[in-house]
Amino acid sequence: MFQAPLLNILKNSGKSIFFYTEYEYNDKIYIIMEAFIYFQLKSEQDIIAHELLLYDSFVNRAKHGWIYDHYYKENNRMKAPFPYEKQLLFGIKNNNGLRASIALNLDTENTLQLEYIGFSRNRIDTQNKFAEVLSLCATGEKVPPNAMDIIRGFNMYVIEKCKEYGLQDIYGTTFKRKKLFYHKMGFKVVDEIKNNYGKVFLLQQELV
Repeated sequence: MFQAPLLNILKNSGKSIFFYTEYEYNDKIYIIMEAFIYFQLKSEQDIIAHELLLYDSFVNRAKHGWIYDHYYKENNRMKAPFPYEKQLLFGIKNNNGLRASIALNLDTENTLQLEYIGFSRNRIDTQNKFAEVLSLCATGEKVPPNAMDIIRGFNMYVIEKCKEYGLQDIYGTTFKRKKLFYHKMGFKVVDEIKNNYGKVFLLQQELV
């Protein structure tokens, strides 16, 4: 007899989330442990993994959009046209390596990515210290049943790290098909436009 796995959260420390899966086979219980670690990407190796994941997400799979048209692409790697010294990078990893990453732009004195896309800076509360999401990407693997638990934990981790940097708001942009996902993560729509890529939404997440 084989029974479908039951996914259980063993521990959520805020920096990682541990799952155990129970399998029943021939009247015996087998337990498989899996851990997803949330971390800040800083090393050269981390950056390369992020660029490879960006390329896989926006070149191998998406092949459309502002990022695809304006980010640097070379040797199966993709890089944002913003300096890494002005970025915050966070990721999720397990034993197979980097599974997802988010890049935030801290260079709010110069032209923002959302402005290049077509939004006005007037839609941003510039009295608050803010950052903008440059990219959010994940592997193209099959989504595990516990994906939302992993993502919610990652979202909480990113928020806490952003607060440590004194940030009060996070802005970003998305298309209609991903708007609900960002809503579940606590973002709200503050503006929308239509450009060459279709309808695009400006999002805000208040951290305080």
